Amino acid sequence: MGFRALRVMNEDRVEPGQEVGARPHRDMEIVTYVLAGALEHRDATGSGEVLRPGEFQRTATGTLG
Repeated sequence: MGFRALRVMNEDRVEPGQEVGARPHRDMEIVTYVLAGALEHRDATGSGEVLRPGEFQRTATGTLG
């Protein structure tokens, strides 16, 4: 907290075959970067993609104002 516009910075490590689980997000822009392995992301609408090492995903959630 307290980095001006940067509100939170998380480093999540997900074991193979495991899920991070659904978390509520509102009024955020989320950037995901994969270091190793692959990460499948699905949103609340069922849309999704698989990210591989070196790939980024930018997600805007809720309403930004």
